[in-house]
Amino acid sequence: MRIYALASLHFLHFLFFFISHAESVDYTRLQPSAVNYPAEARNYPEAPNTLYITNRNGGLAAFNITSAKQFDLLSMWANDLPLEGQDRLGDFLVVTELARGPNGNYPNSSGPKLHFFDLSNEGSPSFSLCPFQSLDLSTYLDAILHVKLTKLPSDELFAVITAGFATNVQGGVVFVNVTSQYNTLKEDTETPFVKILETSVEQPEGIILSPTSPTTALIGGIKSDKIGVIDFSDVSNPFIVEERQDYGKQLVGAKKSDQPFATNLNENYVVLAQWGASGGVMVLDCTDSSNPRIVDETGWYHSLSLSYSNRVKLYKDFILLPLEQPIGGFATVQLGVDGKLGDVQEEHYPLDELGEGDDVVDQSKSYCLAINEGGWVYSFVAETNAVYVYCLYDVAGVNNKNCS
Repeated sequence: MRIYALASLHFLHFLFFFISHAESVDYTRLQPSAVNYPAEARNYPEAPNTLYITNRNGGLAAFNITSAKQFDLLSMWANDLPLEGQDRLGDFLVVTELARGPNGNYPNSSGPKLHFFDLSNEGSPSFSLCPFQSLDLSTYLDAILHVKLTKLPSDELFAVITAGFATNVQGGVVFVNVTSQYNTLKEDTETPFVKILETSVEQPEGIILSPTSPTTALIGGIKSDKIGVIDFSDVSNPFIVEERQDYGKQLVGAKKSDQPFATNLNENYVVLAQWGASGGVMVLDCTDSSNPRIVDETGWYHSLSLSYSNRVKLYKDFILLPLEQPIGGFATVQLGVDGKLGDVQEEHYPLDELGEGDDVVDQSKSYCLAINEGGWVYSFVAETNAVYVYCLYDVAGVNNKNCS
């Protein structure tokens, strides 16, 4: 009975939301041709005004987002490969090619690959996105998803990768030594060190490295409410320290060090999006890297409207969450200096525009978003090339601030 009662409350909350949010705040709709089913959008501390977008329908694009509502294409690696995960350290960028997704193999992919890019010319007129090496991992597994880079105490650089849609490993997390590529920004033809750890986290997606340990990773699964804590201080023998239930699915996260405009979050904390019934967002204290502690989470009363939160961005004293649901959009959550969560506000895409060409149910969700230094939010409609640009403070209801 409790489940049905909560479902009824959630449905009423859903109806109330759309009644009370009939009028959208001001926005600008863009349709850049270099965007094609955006899967991840990231601007890094190394270059906060450059936004990198991986597209599931193919292509990696770099945009200048210095100005408020203008997407200026800097470079494009045009292809039809299913790209998703990305991470950067210095001038070294790694991008993942899925090979296999939720509906099976992608016909345009010959296998899961890591694509390596040299960004040393970023910002110059000669800047061009083209991988200097594409490392094929198909002899080890048939699919990869997200990736994070970490430098070990030995100064070796590893790519730590989730294998959410792989069929030949269960709960797979992959460790690949990319030290040579990182140090030289050139192709290495030697057989790389690759290690695969199998876990009971079903279909791992979200992965974040502990801010207090470069050899501890937290993972979440597409079909699992678990969080897995992995110790890979001995990368040839990684192991699961602990798996905990009821943390939410996917658990794609962020921390202060990988967000260019994060100021409020404690350096020892991480923020995780809880896709699924729990919904919303969770803040974890990772001071003890092997024993993360929950600081706060949004709670059940937001579980309908935030139930499909995916990806996370941090901006000053806000958390931003793209909403992977019909009708998509994004949410803002106020963040205290102690990691406690405050007011939650949402903005959903305008129904009349979505109905003109996009299928409202399947093509209005949002996988990812980005924010520039002035507070302009770029919210991407999945499976399309549409992006809506909002002022953060308008959505959050902060009346005494404007985006610059």
